[in-house]
Amino acid sequence: MTENEIFEKLQNIFRSVMKNSALQITFETTPNDLAEWDSLAHAQLITEIESAFNVKFSLIEMLDLDNVSSIVKLLKQKIQ
Repeated sequence: MTENEIFEKLQNIFRSVMKNSALQITFETTPNDLAEWDSLAHAQLITEIESAFNVKFSLIEMLDLDNVSSIVKLLKQKIQ
């Protein structure tokens, strides 16, 4: 799976979790960029991402996921 394919799938997950079908994220999007991306939404994102990509993140990995790019890179490593 390419980074762009991962990103597209993440876009849909973000839209679902944030309950905003028009939400547009970028590789640089951080929690500071989205008011909806609070600690609860972060936990929901992690759960949805793990389920959608059939992966598990360690606690350390979860804490390091501070922007979309870091999520994409970690997923790319885990699914290859």
